[in-house]
Amino acid sequence: MVIKKLIISILVMCSISFNALAQNVYSDTSQPGSLLYDDILEVVYQGYTNKQAINFVIAQSITANDDTLTLKTKSGIAFDIPLAEVFYQHMLDEKSLINVTKILIESFPDKIIQIVTLSVVLYPDFAQEVLDGLAITGISITDDIVVAAAQAGADTNIMTSNLDASSVVQNAYLSKPLGTGVGSGGTGAGDATVSSN
Repeated sequence: MVIKKLIISILVMCSISFNALAQNVYSDTSQPGSLLYDDILEVVYQGYTNKQAINFVIAQSITANDDTLTLKTKSGIAFDIPLAEVFYQHMLDEKSLINVTKILIESFPDKIIQIVTLSVVLYPDFAQEVLDGLAITGISITDDIVVAAAQAGADTNIMTSNLDASSVVQNAYLSKPLGTGVGSGGTGAGDATVSSN
C-alpha cells in the first residue's frame, strides 16, 4: 500500500514538474512559436536530445497534414529550415526572443531580413522584442526590416508606435563610452604615453 502511494505521489510530482517546465516562454499559446516550443519540450521530455526534438518537430510541423501552424507560418519556417532549427536551439537555452534575435543577427549578419521574418512569423505579437533585439546589436532598423516584420504578421500600429522605443534601446547601447584612452587617467582623451609592456 505504501509503495502504491509513493508511486502515485511520484507520478503526480512528475506531472506537475512537466507542466511547469512545458509552459512556453510567453505563456501565450496563440503564438505559433510557443506552440512549436511546447511541442519541442514534449519531445525532449520523452528522452530525445534538444537537436533531435527540434528537427523532428519542425519537420513534422511544416507538412501538409499537420494543422499546428498556418500556411504562412509553415512557409516562413520552410524558407530556411536550418535557421529555424538554430532559432529553437537558442530559444531552448535563452528563453528570450530579444536574446535569440540578437544572437542570430550577430551570428548571421547577412540574414537579418530572414531572422526578423522568422522571429515575427513565430511570435507576431512580440515583434517589438524582435526589433529590440535587433537594436541592441547596433544595426539600424531600416524600412526593409519594418516591411519584413509587417509582412511576417507584426501589428504595424503597435510596431510603428514603438519604433522610437527601439531607437532609444539602440542609442542606450551605442552611447555607452567605449573606454578610456591609454594612459589618459580616465578622461577618455588618451595620451601619447607608451606602455612599457
